[in-house]
Amino acid sequence: MLKGGSRYATFRSYFVLIRSEKRVVIFVWALFASIVIASGRVVDPTKTLMAIVAMYCLSLSVYLLNDLMDIDEDKVNSPNRPLASGKATEKDASILIVITGPLSLILAYLINPLTLILFTLAMILGLSYSLPKVRAKERFPHKVLVASAGAAISSLTGGTVAGSISPGVILAAGVFALFAQVTLLLGDLADVKGDILRGIKSFPIVLGSKITSRIIQSIPPTIFTLTIGFQVAFYPSITTPLLIGALCFYCCVTMKDLAKKCTDYGFCRLVKGKMRTVHLVLQLSLMIGAVTF
Repeated sequence: MLKGGSRYATFRSYFVLIRSEKRVVIFVWALFASIVIASGRVVDPTKTLMAIVAMYCLSLSVYLLNDLMDIDEDKVNSPNRPLASGKATEKDASILIVITGPLSLILAYLINPLTLILFTLAMILGLSYSLPKVRAKERFPHKVLVASAGAAISSLTGGTVAGSISPGVILAAGVFALFAQVTLLLGDLADVKGDILRGIKSFPIVLGSKITSRIIQSIPPTIFTLTIGFQVAFYPSITTPLLIGALCFYCCVTMKDLAKKCTDYGFCRLVKGKMRTVHLVLQLSLMIGAVTF
């Protein structure tokens, strides 16, 4: 167990907590992608940097709050997490939350009022996801709805930073909102044991693991269909649908055995890790399509 009382121990605790939350990169990357999509080849470096730092701080504060609320659950599902394992302290996690959350809103305010509004909405969603009195994470289907809304807002915020919520930004928001369900539901499949212990009404517990896996498998084709629709309506270029189509095909192939192995927690976590990488490439594909249009 981590023992307090030394400056080194405190900084080590901060470092362990920050390092464990690599997931925040997904939201930062989605924000940056939307800025590029909205701006084209001319990006305001100052506003972009401020927005990146703000989104990182916001996402970090939300994830750390979730970790703080989920210590008992993580002791079953993810015992190596910093707080569950005792590698970091609850006090240090709380301090980081208090610092990063308000800092994100201050930076958003300095960018423009609409960005502040969207960041505030994202903050409210993050709080509603984890705080005990609301605890959307434990409710069906609130967990998925809140997570998807937060993902969409991350992309839309890129448009407000650049000063244009274009059709491309709306497409990016839709893709992120849908694909967020893939990684979220894969995580739910892997966490069934701990969720049952805590009484969490996740999709696998309410609908069953096999139905949940079928829902996950339907999302990549849905994303491809959405992309084709936007391409027909707004863009003569076929670069974006070709790239998105290839990635959706990869997802379908990677997850083809998911329904058969939906109770194999190790397999679900492995697929989830691959899908996180796919998300980064999805956003890159949308950026490439925007700048080559």
